[in-house]
Amino acid sequence: MTCVLMVFRAELRRRWGAWLALSLLVALVAGTVLAGVSAARRTASAFPDYVQQYGVDAQAYGFPDLPRTFYSLPNVDTVSTQTYYLNGNALIGSRTISGTLLNVSSIPATHLSKTIKLVSGRLPTSPNEVLVGFSFAQQYRLHQGSVVTVSMYARSQLRTVLNSQGNPPTHGPVLRLVVTGIGLSISDFP
Repeated sequence: MTCVLMVFRAELRRRWGAWLALSLLVALVAGTVLAGVSAARRTASAFPDYVQQYGVDAQAYGFPDLPRTFYSLPNVDTVSTQTYYLNGNALIGSRTISGTLLNVSSIPATHLSKTIKLVSGRLPTSPNEVLVGFSFAQQYRLHQGSVVTVSMYARSQLRTVLNSQGNPPTHGPVLRLVVTGIGLSISDFP
């Protein structure tokens, strides 16, 4: 046993730098792997956690009001309604955004705390204020106080807009909307 200890001490004196570097490298790689696993676990649970609190199982779209029997279907917990407006192109600074990439809608009238998560700012309180989606805000670098100018379609253009393949010219009002907050909704997740 004494011989083995002598050989070990000799090798330790000779190779201590390499052994130290190897152990530090192993620790660094193990730490990176553990940090990556932790980040992946948080990312993997972010969407299910969000859907559990703010998500929806189904969405129904229609022009007339939904029949009252819809609200009392089995397994329907909550029903939240929104109004979608027909909008044309938008202008952010000097950049034109196609109306096909943008939807102007009301904030859900009921169950707002279960539908939209406010990321920053505040909810709109007047007609010229707007809450923008998180991914839209990131893509176009919008923040609280940014101005979005949106041209709207007139009511008389409803049939024309719905039957068109592109963006017909708008004949409605032009709205100058100030961003008051950024919200996260189910549509912000890919």
